[in-house]
This record gives sequence, C-alpha cells and structure tokens, in this order.
Amino acid sequence: MNKKYDKYLSFLDRLHYILFIIILALTLISFFIVRNNLKLDFFSGAVEVSEAEEEFSVFITSPAKDKIYDFINQNETVPIEIKAKEAENTGYSISVLIDEKEVKVFNSPPYEFNWNPNISGEYEIIANLLDENGNLLSSSNKVTFLVEYDLDITESNIISVDVEEKKEPYPEPGNIPFAEYYPCGPAHVFL
Repeated sequence: MNKKYDKYLSFLDRLHYILFIIILALTLISFFIVRNNLKLDFFSGAVEVSEAEEEFSVFITSPAKDKIYDFINQNETVPIEIKAKEAENTGYSISVLIDEKEVKVFNSPPYEFNWNPNISGEYEIIANLLDENGNLLSSSNKVTFLVEYDLDITESNIISVDVEEKKEPYPEPGNIPFAEYYPCGPAHVFL
C-alpha cells in the first residue's frame, strides 16, 4: 500500500532547488574570476613591498593666503600652523622660513607657534621638510600675508591691567551723598 509520491513531483516543484544551486554556482565562479583578476592582498595574505620613494606633503594651514593682519601694538603675533602627517613619526624636522630667513625649526609635532613681526609689510612664508642630515625632502606651499600696524596712538589704545587703580574708595558711613549708587557695594543705598 505504499504509494510513490515521487512520480507526482514535476520539474516546477523542484525549480527552487535548481535555481538555488545555479545562483550559488554563478556566485562562486564570479568570486574566483574577480579574485584572480584583481590580485587583492587580503585574499592571498601576501604583502607587496614597494621600492618607490616615499612622498611627503607639508602644508601651511595658518596664516591664510593673502591675509591682512591689522595690529594695534608691537606685542601682537601671527599664528603659524603647519601640517605634515607623513613626517610625524619619522624623526625628520620642519624648518619655517619667512622671507627666506629661518625663524623656527620643529623636531616633533605640534608644528605651531606665534611669530612676532617687527615692522609692517608683506611677508612670504614657506616650510621645508628636512631629513636627519639637513637634506630637503619636501617644501610646502608659499603663503604671502600682510602685516599692518595702526600707528595712531589714542587714549583708547592704552589699556591698564591694574583694576584696583581705577576703583574709588568707599565713602565713610554717614558721608554717602544723596541718591548715589555704588555697584560694588552690598546694596543700593538711597538717603
């Protein structure tokens, strides 16, 4: 009394199994074709050693190109910042030149400092990456900027740091003038 139900299964009943096997086979074939043609290192585990010379990049991020600094006094400075990511762990140094005169040498990051110009004028800054022997490896972009000093000396330019000097002493109790307000006192006093 065992009936064979296999004879009732048609091609359409087995189609999903057949399609799954075909898709799996096409996926494996395309994977191996891509693997052989692209030669990706993470498939083979091989590390390719390049004998090409390393390129270093040095950029001046501050001051901006053609920036104008309007200074009031001689104590103000120009912020200088240099980026050199490839050179951070190599032991190389960065030399900063302003108008072709060396003003600062960095041996390690951060490559930032404040430069105090002595006179008004247009300045050109460049940064050079140097190896241990002082040989030039790379140069940065040239940045020109302008420094102008405001030579008008007015009373508003004089800033006193001593606050105690400007305060008036408190009047004696009983000698407070009528309806005078003292902002530093404990309360408003009106007589």
